[in-house]
Amino acid sequence: MMPREKLKPYIKKQMLLAHEKSTPVMRPLFYDFLKDSKSWEFEDQYMFGPDILVAPVLYEGMRQREVYLPEGAEWKK
Repeated sequence: MMPREKLKPYIKKQMLLAHEKSTPVMRPLFYDFLKDSKSWEFEDQYMFGPDILVAPVLYEGMRQREVYLPEGAEWKK
């Protein structure tokens, strides 16, 4: 199974929550990390559901970037 196929159940669950509870699927860091005041400062990272932090590469030729990991979660690569 391709890696993106493994995300299907997660995406389906997030879409259902969005429908039933109006919970946004894509949301700013502070939505899930209200107690982490620094999470309010980042505009180029977002959460995809409560479990996936997205930090896109924004510039052509960019090969790495710094990522802020909010307090209050256990993070994995």
